[in-house]
Amino acid sequence: MTRRRPLLLAGAVALLCRPARATPTSLQTAITAFTGGAAVRDGRVRLDIAPLVENGNAVPVSLGVEGTEPGGVRRLALFNEQNPQPDVAVFRLGAL
Repeated sequence: MTRRRPLLLAGAVALLCRPARATPTSLQTAITAFTGGAAVRDGRVRLDIAPLVENGNAVPVSLGVEGTEPGGVRRLALFNEQNPQPDVAVFRLGAL
């Protein structure tokens, strides 16, 4: 066995042992990139999600926006701090 093999093995183990979730910093970076730095406000967006699912790889969700005028809401984003990638989905609303 050469000296390189243990080094390659150690590198592979380090990659496999990384956290399987987004960090608070990566989550905040994704939210800031989506909002352009604007403050996140509570309000008109509704998120419905099942409290228990069989498969965490396929979780049905429903997003909605209440009482918007035409042209009011153009995009919605879904973020998850438990995923390796914090930005799960971005939805663009309006005419194509």
